[in-house]
Amino acid sequence: MSEAASIMAGMPGVSAVWTRAGDRYTRVSPVRYDRMTNPGEKAWFVQHAQELVDTEAAAYGPEVIATLVDDTTYSVAGDHGGIQRRSQQIPIVFAGADLSRTDLQAPVRSVDVMPMLLKHMGIAVDPGLDGVGYTLPTRPSRGR
Repeated sequence: MSEAASIMAGMPGVSAVWTRAGDRYTRVSPVRYDRMTNPGEKAWFVQHAQELVDTEAAAYGPEVIATLVDDTTYSVAGDHGGIQRRSQQIPIVFAGADLSRTDLQAPVRSVDVMPMLLKHMGIAVDPGLDGVGYTLPTRPSRGR
């Protein structure tokens, strides 16, 4: 483990440390399940940690990532949160003349917003664009 990863692993509130290996991250420390005290936190980590840290895996991404347990942050202005459920599950609300009050039952991510709106407006979505162009629930047409 690198020196930076070793230092991060010893920081309070760290659940695991990961290093970038190409297009994904490899966990290089044990997972500190003993630090996870909120209900469901361990299950969320097991189900989502790898996929969420891998979203950072790019040539311009960090070499080392330390994931944090719930209610822990080492943040700075402009920070986007962590892998915790409360940081990831943020309601997204769309409103418009033809949209219904029906919920879109899909795991929408921020990266899905642009292709979803483009699709709703009838604009072709570039197939190379990240994200999913979900169909928004609409009201029945009123004779237009």
